[in-house]
Amino acid sequence: MTTPGRLEVGRIGRAHGLHGEVAFTLTSDVTARVERGSILHVGDRPLTVVASRPHQGRWLVRFAEVSDRTAAEALRGEIVTADPIERSEEHTSELQSRLHL
Repeated sequence: MTTPGRLEVGRIGRAHGLHGEVAFTLTSDVTARVERGSILHVGDRPLTVVASRPHQGRWLVRFAEVSDRTAAEALRGEIVTADPIERSEEHTSELQSRLHL
C-alpha cells in the first residue's frame, strides 16, 4: 500500500549476504533514491540507505534499520516508496532547455 503523497520507487528482492543487504529493483530513473542518507519507506516504516551499489542490473542496498539476513529476508517482495524530490528552478530550466521547450 502506497502512502498518499509518496511515490513508488522500487521493490525489495532477496537478501544478499549475512549483514542485512538486499537486492533492490529501482523503478525510478532517479538513482539518487539509493544514495547514502536517502530515506525510503516500506509502508509507514522509514528505511535509511547506508550503502548501495549496482549489481547485475539491480542495486544492492543496505539500510540502517536492517542489521542481519533474517531482517532482510522479511522485507522480500515489499514495495518501496519515497517522498517526491523537489526540483529547483535551475534544474527545471535545464531540463526544459534540453527538451527545447
